Amino acid sequence: ACLLPAVSTKARNIERGPFKWAADFWWPANRLLLGKDCHESQAATLSYCLFWALLFAFKVAFSYRLQIAPLYAPTVDLWARRSELGTVVSLALVCVRWVPILLTYHLDTQIWFVLLSAAYGTVIGWALRIGEVRDIATVRRRLVPAIEAFNATLLSAAARTRLGLDSGAHGALPPISRAGGVGGVGG
Repeated sequence: ACLLPAVSTKARNIERGPFKWAADFWWPANRLLLGKDCHESQAATLSYCLFWALLFAFKVAFSYRLQIAPLYAPTVDLWARRSELGTVVSLALVCVRWVPILLTYHLDTQIWFVLLSAAYGTVIGWALRIGEVRDIATVRRRLVPAIEAFNATLLSAAARTRLGLDSGAHGALPPISRAGGVGGVGG
Protein backbone atom coordinates (compact mmCIF):
# COMPACT_ATOMS: atom_id res chain seq x y z
CA ALA A 1 0.00 0.00 0.00
CA CYS A 2 2.90 2.36 0.66
CA LEU A 3 4.73 1.81 -2.60
CA LEU A 4 1.79 1.87 -4.96
CA PRO A 5 -1.38 3.30 -3.40
CA ALA A 6 -3.35 2.60 -6.59
CA VAL A 7 -2.55 -1.10 -6.22
CA SER A 8 -4.12 -1.13 -2.77
CA THR A 9 -7.39 0.07 -4.32
CA LYS A 10 -7.27 -2.82 -6.80
CA ALA A 11 -6.42 -5.24 -3.98
CA ARG A 12 -9.50 -4.06 -2.08
CA ASN A 13 -11.62 -4.89 -5.12
CA ILE A 14 -10.32 -8.48 -5.03
CA GLU A 15 -11.90 -8.87 -1.60
CA ARG A 16 -15.33 -8.20 -3.10
CA GLY A 17 -14.89 -9.93 -6.45
CA PRO A 18 -14.80 -13.54 -7.62
CA PHE A 19 -11.42 -14.08 -5.94
CA LYS A 20 -12.75 -13.35 -2.44
CA TRP A 21 -11.90 -16.94 -1.45
CA ALA A 22 -8.19 -16.23 -2.23
CA ALA A 23 -8.19 -13.13 -0.02
CA ASP A 24 -9.88 -15.10 2.78
CA PHE A 25 -7.33 -17.89 2.39
CA TRP A 26 -4.24 -15.65 2.48
CA TRP A 27 -5.55 -13.14 5.04
CA PRO A 28 -8.10 -14.95 7.24
CA ALA A 29 -8.19 -12.16 9.84
CA ASN A 30 -8.97 -9.67 7.10
CA ARG A 31 -12.70 -10.30 7.51
CA LEU A 32 -12.44 -9.07 11.12
CA LEU A 33 -10.70 -5.78 10.29
CA LEU A 34 -12.88 -2.77 10.95
CA GLY A 35 -12.51 0.16 8.63
CA LYS A 36 -10.86 -1.77 5.81
CA ASP A 37 -13.22 -0.14 3.33
CA CYS A 38 -12.37 3.38 4.50
CA HIS A 39 -10.44 5.19 1.84
CA GLU A 40 -7.55 7.47 2.75
CA SER A 41 -6.35 10.26 0.50
CA GLN A 42 -3.10 9.92 -1.41
CA ALA A 43 -1.53 12.64 0.76
CA ALA A 44 -2.46 10.83 3.98
CA THR A 45 -1.18 7.53 2.62
CA LEU A 46 2.11 9.04 1.46
CA SER A 47 2.53 10.85 4.80
CA TYR A 48 1.99 7.57 6.63
CA CYS A 49 4.45 5.77 4.37
CA LEU A 50 7.04 8.54 4.75
CA PHE A 51 6.75 8.29 8.53
CA TRP A 52 7.46 4.54 8.51
CA ALA A 53 10.20 4.86 5.88
CA LEU A 54 11.96 7.47 8.02
CA LEU A 55 11.50 5.35 11.12
CA PHE A 56 13.10 2.30 9.56
CA ALA A 57 15.85 4.37 7.90
CA PHE A 58 16.86 5.88 11.25
CA LYS A 59 16.55 2.51 12.96
CA VAL A 60 18.66 0.65 10.38
CA ALA A 61 21.34 3.35 10.23
CA PHE A 62 21.65 3.65 14.01
CA SER A 63 21.36 -0.06 14.78
CA TYR A 64 23.75 -1.13 12.05
CA ARG A 65 26.42 1.24 13.27
CA LEU A 66 26.09 0.42 16.97
CA GLN A 67 24.82 -3.17 17.05
CA ILE A 68 25.54 -5.08 13.86
CA ALA A 69 28.88 -3.67 12.65
CA PRO A 70 30.76 -4.39 15.91
CA LEU A 71 29.74 -8.06 15.70
CA TYR A 72 31.01 -8.60 12.17
CA ALA A 73 34.74 -9.05 12.94
CA PRO A 74 34.23 -11.41 15.94
CA THR A 75 31.77 -13.47 13.89
CA VAL A 76 34.25 -13.84 11.02
CA ASP A 77 36.97 -14.76 13.54
CA LEU A 78 34.77 -17.40 15.20
CA TRP A 79 33.78 -18.87 11.86
CA ALA A 80 37.42 -18.93 10.71
CA ARG A 81 38.31 -20.96 13.81
CA ARG A 82 35.70 -23.63 13.11
CA SER A 83 38.44 -26.12 12.25
CA GLU A 84 39.79 -25.78 15.83
CA LEU A 85 36.46 -25.56 17.65
CA GLY A 86 34.31 -27.65 15.36
CA THR A 87 31.53 -26.48 13.12
CA VAL A 88 28.72 -27.11 15.61
CA VAL A 89 30.50 -25.28 18.44
CA SER A 90 31.38 -22.36 16.15
CA LEU A 91 27.80 -22.13 14.93
CA ALA A 92 26.51 -22.28 18.52
CA LEU A 93 28.91 -19.50 19.59
CA VAL A 94 27.87 -17.32 16.66
CA CYS A 95 24.20 -17.87 17.53
CA VAL A 96 24.79 -17.11 21.22
CA ARG A 97 26.55 -13.92 20.20
CA TRP A 98 23.93 -12.78 17.65
CA VAL A 99 20.56 -13.78 19.17
CA PRO A 100 20.45 -11.09 21.91
CA ILE A 101 21.51 -8.41 19.45
CA LEU A 102 18.91 -9.48 16.89
CA LEU A 103 16.19 -9.55 19.55
CA THR A 104 17.17 -6.08 20.68
CA TYR A 105 17.34 -4.96 17.04
CA HIS A 106 13.74 -6.02 16.49
CA LEU A 107 12.42 -4.75 19.81
CA ASP A 108 13.93 -1.28 19.56
CA THR A 109 11.44 -0.46 16.81
CA GLN A 110 9.10 0.59 19.64
CA ILE A 111 11.69 3.04 20.94
CA TRP A 112 12.19 4.55 17.50
CA PHE A 113 8.42 4.74 17.04
CA VAL A 114 8.02 6.68 20.29
CA LEU A 115 10.87 9.07 19.47
CA LEU A 116 9.71 9.77 15.93
CA SER A 117 6.06 10.11 17.02
CA ALA A 118 7.07 12.64 19.67
CA ALA A 119 9.16 14.61 17.19
CA TYR A 120 6.42 14.53 14.55
CA GLY A 121 3.75 15.50 17.09
CA THR A 122 5.91 18.36 18.34
CA VAL A 123 6.38 19.72 14.82
CA ILE A 124 2.65 19.45 14.10
CA GLY A 125 1.85 21.10 17.45
CA TRP A 126 4.19 23.99 16.67
CA ALA A 127 2.75 24.38 13.18
CA LEU A 128 -0.85 24.42 14.48
CA ARG A 129 0.11 26.46 17.58
CA ILE A 130 -1.49 23.88 19.86
CA GLY A 131 -0.93 24.60 23.55
CA GLU A 132 0.91 27.83 22.90
CA VAL A 133 1.46 29.91 26.01
CA ARG A 134 2.63 33.45 25.35
CA ASP A 135 3.69 34.58 28.83
CA ILE A 136 4.14 33.46 32.44
CA ALA A 137 0.91 35.18 33.52
CA THR A 138 -1.04 32.82 31.27
CA VAL A 139 0.77 29.85 32.80
CA ARG A 140 -0.10 31.04 36.31
CA ARG A 141 -3.71 31.81 35.35
CA ARG A 142 -4.13 28.28 33.96
CA LEU A 143 -2.18 26.52 36.70
CA VAL A 144 -3.90 28.13 39.71
CA PRO A 145 -7.28 26.39 39.10
CA ALA A 146 -5.48 23.04 38.89
CA ILE A 147 -3.74 23.68 42.20
CA GLU A 148 -7.02 24.78 43.78
CA ALA A 149 -8.76 21.64 42.57
CA PHE A 150 -5.91 19.54 43.95
CA ASN A 151 -6.12 21.27 47.33
CA ALA A 152 -9.91 20.99 47.49
CA THR A 153 -9.94 17.33 46.52
CA LEU A 154 -6.94 15.76 48.21
CA LEU A 155 -6.22 17.86 51.29
CA SER A 156 -8.32 17.40 54.39
CA ALA A 157 -10.12 20.38 55.94
CA ALA A 158 -7.64 20.40 58.83
CA ALA A 159 -4.67 20.44 56.46
CA ARG A 160 -6.18 23.26 54.39
CA THR A 161 -6.78 25.28 57.59
CA ARG A 162 -3.27 24.58 58.90
CA LEU A 163 -1.73 25.68 55.55
CA GLY A 164 -3.93 28.77 55.41
CA LEU A 165 -5.73 27.67 52.25
CA ASP A 166 -9.27 28.19 53.59
CA SER A 167 -9.29 31.97 53.34
CA GLY A 168 -12.45 32.96 51.47
CA ALA A 169 -12.44 31.13 48.15
CA HIS A 170 -11.87 27.44 48.55
CA GLY A 171 -8.25 26.56 47.96
CA ALA A 172 -7.00 30.14 47.44
CA LEU A 173 -3.23 30.36 47.35
CA PRO A 174 -1.17 32.54 49.66
CA PRO A 175 1.03 35.06 47.85
CA ILE A 176 4.44 33.87 46.69
CA SER A 177 7.34 36.02 47.83
CA ARG A 178 10.44 36.82 45.80
CA ALA A 179 12.53 35.02 48.43
CA GLY A 180 11.06 31.71 47.24
CA GLY A 181 8.79 30.97 50.18
CA VAL A 182 5.02 30.86 50.48
CA GLY A 183 3.19 33.57 52.41
CA GLY A 184 6.19 35.87 52.59
CA VAL A 185 8.36 33.39 54.52
CA GLY A 186 11.74 32.75 52.93
CA GLY A 187 12.93 29.21 52.34
